[in-house]
Amino acid sequence: GLLLQDLNDENNRESISPIHNGDIIKAFLSYWQHLSPETHKERMEFIVNYIYTNANVHQIDAYFRLLVTAIEKGAIPARVVCETFLSSHLLRCTNDGFWKNTFQLIRKVIRGVDYKCCRDLLKMILAKICQVTSIESRAQLHLLHYAVRVLEYILDRETCILPAYLSVNEVMAISPEVFPQDWLLTEVITRFINSFEGLATILTESGRPYLRPVVGYVGVLNTMWKLNPGNLKFTIKERIPYDTDYLMPQRELLRYLLLQPYSREVIQNVLSVSKGNFDTKVQNSCQWPLVEEVFVDVLITAMEGSDGSEKSKMLWIHLTSQLLYYIFFIHSLSFKELIKSLLDKLYKIKLRRGRDYLMWTMSHCTCLIIQKQNPSEYIILIQLFELLYPEKQPLPVPDCSKSSSIQSLAMACIWMQLAKSETIGENLGPEPVVLRDQLKFIKDCFDKRLTTIDYHIAIICNACTNTETLFAPTNVILDACFGNGKTKVTLPGLNCVASGATVPISLSLLDSLSVHVKSGAVNQILKAASNQAPLNLSPAIVETYSRMLICNEIDLFGTKQFVGQVFLQIVKSNAWNFLHAMLEILSYRLYHIRAHYRFQLLPHIYILSGISQTNTQQLQLSIENAALRLISGLNNCDVYPEFSRSQNPEQLLSHESEELNKAFVLMLARAMHVTGLESSYGNTLENILRQIMKATPHCHTLQCFPAPFKTFYNAHRHIPDSKATLRTKVDEEYRNWKSYGENDNVNYFTQQNTSNVFLCVMWRLLLETNRLSSVCYRILERIGAKRLLSHIRVFADFIVYEFSSAAGSRHASKCIQILNDLIWKYNVVTLDRLILYLALRSHEGNEAQVCFFIIQLLLLKPAEFRTRVNSFVRDNSPCHWKQNDYYEKHMNYHRRWTEKFYFEGLQELSQSLPTSVNHYLPIYFGNVCLRFIPVLDIVIHRFIEMPPVSKSLETVLDHLGCLYKFHDRPITYLYDTLHYYEKHLINYPQIKRKLVGTITGKESPSVDCDWRFNEFANSASHFLYTSCVELLALPVAAQDVGRALFDLAPVNESFEARSSIMSWINAVALILVSLPETYWNIVYEKVLEILKTTVSVNNGKRKFQSICVNDFTYNQTKYNFLHHYRFMSESYASYVLAMAHAIWHHSSIGQL
Repeated sequence: GLLLQDLNDENNRESISPIHNGDIIKAFLSYWQHLSPETHKERMEFIVNYIYTNANVHQIDAYFRLLVTAIEKGAIPARVVCETFLSSHLLRCTNDGFWKNTFQLIRKVIRGVDYKCCRDLLKMILAKICQVTSIESRAQLHLLHYAVRVLEYILDRETCILPAYLSVNEVMAISPEVFPQDWLLTEVITRFINSFEGLATILTESGRPYLRPVVGYVGVLNTMWKLNPGNLKFTIKERIPYDTDYLMPQRELLRYLLLQPYSREVIQNVLSVSKGNFDTKVQNSCQWPLVEEVFVDVLITAMEGSDGSEKSKMLWIHLTSQLLYYIFFIHSLSFKELIKSLLDKLYKIKLRRGRDYLMWTMSHCTCLIIQKQNPSEYIILIQLFELLYPEKQPLPVPDCSKSSSIQSLAMACIWMQLAKSETIGENLGPEPVVLRDQLKFIKDCFDKRLTTIDYHIAIICNACTNTETLFAPTNVILDACFGNGKTKVTLPGLNCVASGATVPISLSLLDSLSVHVKSGAVNQILKAASNQAPLNLSPAIVETYSRMLICNEIDLFGTKQFVGQVFLQIVKSNAWNFLHAMLEILSYRLYHIRAHYRFQLLPHIYILSGISQTNTQQLQLSIENAALRLISGLNNCDVYPEFSRSQNPEQLLSHESEELNKAFVLMLARAMHVTGLESSYGNTLENILRQIMKATPHCHTLQCFPAPFKTFYNAHRHIPDSKATLRTKVDEEYRNWKSYGENDNVNYFTQQNTSNVFLCVMWRLLLETNRLSSVCYRILERIGAKRLLSHIRVFADFIVYEFSSAAGSRHASKCIQILNDLIWKYNVVTLDRLILYLALRSHEGNEAQVCFFIIQLLLLKPAEFRTRVNSFVRDNSPCHWKQNDYYEKHMNYHRRWTEKFYFEGLQELSQSLPTSVNHYLPIYFGNVCLRFIPVLDIVIHRFIEMPPVSKSLETVLDHLGCLYKFHDRPITYLYDTLHYYEKHLINYPQIKRKLVGTITGKESPSVDCDWRFNEFANSASHFLYTSCVELLALPVAAQDVGRALFDLAPVNESFEARSSIMSWINAVALILVSLPETYWNIVYEKVLEILKTTVSVNNGKRKFQSICVNDFTYNQTKYNFLHHYRFMSESYASYVLAMAHAIWHHSSIGQL
């Protein structure tokens, strides 16, 4: 009873008499029940301290039995007792009685605590075990085993006192080196952790560290690729025994992405980086050390592979833009630290190859270093120079007729930039001997004041620093493009002239200029263009400006400025000629326009179309064409991310053009179908469709739409005017025309409230009289370009009704001739616009058939358009960036086939009608053939939706398919078409064959091309899309193609395939996911096949190890594909799992 007496004494109560042993339990329980719950912990701490300090061995045993009995009878919570003992600093392995009894007590009562308390106790037990730093005797080892047995009991799944997934998190949170060296402890921990290997295999995507995305495909933006930028590891919350490769920094993934052209947005997504993520105050210290190391490795790899080829040069151009972005734009890397790491590695490997290319990249950074005026950065740059150029003799002056001279003189240009800086030049020191001859050569070039546009002038520009010295050599380049203003050249259109320079700066020379030269030149061009000069910009400067915008490194300045500022400056300065030039650049010259730029440009273009000054036929046509190309050029993978980020999606819609809104809907439907993101758009999609219906009401063909579109349009049907109503309107207005005089007709038909059927009246005039009155021109001119669009829509419906009721082929031929005259003779409407409006009208059934019969006749029966197409295709090349004579070819076409936008044919009807002087805007690149290409895309899709006219589609492709030679995204368009209409084309293999043969042609583009002018961002994207097109075009069932692809790797027993198995799996998974669902859902069939079988599964020629999936506990490690593949002991089930993981990894959320 001593404990109870001391408890009462310590509580300042009156001492009680010694208690006999028989009454101890009863008295202790009575005492504890009178305590408030708030004092339980405090009382228990006193008991623990009392037992340890005042009790002997026998008393300790008795007191622990007392506590066990009290816990079992529910008097004391087990949690309070266990936590108090484990948290006591007196609990040490050296105190045998206390240690032993504590863990024996915990072992007996731990089942009385909940799982949350048990988890806390597990943490405390592990901590106590880890405090045993050394075991010096058998007795101490024996004591440790008491704690280990309790640990084993908690970790045992059969006891069911703590979920194993919680236990493993606590165990694996402790480093193995912290545990004491004991065989029993090691066995318990190892056995428990190893029991999760099967789960880790199932949860881990097989070979995830070896999977690689494709830049430009939908799956590249999912969260599965994300890395922690601090350590480049996958973000893993749970702690289970994953493979070592899975937990290591994923350097190779980042390295792969850095080497891919146009991968900047993908890297930003993988590393979760944006400009605002970093503190610019600490930009001189590296915030991502591992990312910096990967950058250094990539630079060294590029140096080792430098061979002077065009491919090597393009790689350095790409790496230069990457460095500029991450160092000077978002400040995630430190230039000083990166060069320091590069120096350390170069010191070790003694690499000199590729040094000129490296210094050429550094020359782009030099001007930005000088602006920062940080001495430490240029000092480290000089150290890099001293390491790479150890020669004691002067380097030779290169042949400046070759582009390689730019790289050879890069270090000399850097030295001259630093020497001219006021803050750096004083401390730079004497000129190095190794650069002496090269520096003298550059100075001589300065003194000669060169005027010839060659690499000499590029070298001088690169050696300049501030704007004062930069303007002079840069102006030599720009003056050659601007022209001197004295000579003039003609442009298409009446009285349209421009400054006389026609030969642009070659792309090779532009690539030789450093970034500060290009950005300065772009600013000068924009400044000159925004001024209202008497002459239009020369063809040379417009072509040169478009080539500058293509350059990767100028994208940080040029394209952003083009999108964000140029259009606003045009409106302020009323530079409509320059606006038209920008629209042409946008339509025919810019490749790889980023999705967020497209989403920014669309509202700008719609705003411009509403300005009164743009209400001209030519400018409205160019605005419509540019918007159509922006919409159709959106990649499927970019639509939803940008759509979801847009704060005001309604601004992406036109309030005037029904056709552009329909094209936008078709683009959304295509992107939703290909990416499988039908459920992701949610209410946003319905809101945008409501806004479209509100702005430009129309109905759609629902047959091919994804389910959300069908649901919306079924609930919100727009009923157009009946043909009887339209015919009545036309008859009434025609009677008015015949009854009014000339001036009355002009006043009546140009009123705002007059029905928009004047083109229908003109049709009736031609049908009945075979001539048009000169009054028609006056009416059309006063109606204006914007109002005329509604007349064209009504006219498109009217002629369909007319053809539907026409009898006999002779009448149809006459009708087509009238349409042809309106287009080519009277210049009332352009062919591309009329075909676009016809193709997007809301006709169904027989009327739709008639509509496309009209389209076919308009395109093929008259010779005007076919002749123009053949002439254009024969005399021109799509590789405009390689040409210096594009202007001559452009003008040769327009001289032969003059385009008229202001009803010139009507003007010529009457000698008494004075021919007004129309202000033609400069046309630098476009013509009706190029404008028709996006229209042809829509026409083909509409033909596919109506299989009975498939023969007509083949005829159209025979005559006009050659235009796809000039399509900016032919393979992507073909892929989208075959993917979107896969179910409709399944019974029409001849159409698929015709589409593929016509659009792709006989020659496949080279994978070593300049990706800046290619529809694809890189070779991987090129191969992915072309492979999918080939597979989609096969006259084979989709399931058969899917099965063959799925088992492609197992049946390939070559050494190359086996040594790169994950590359095969990655490639096959990418292709399958890029195909429609009917191709890749074979994965579920394979998984079910494995789950149902209990015998070995073999496929093809390779014999797999047997695996019984019913005995999962025994065979769970068999699912670790890579582990067993290395020992040639893999099972087919493990291959199926690896393949399924790869497919799901590359899938979008909508495909899962």
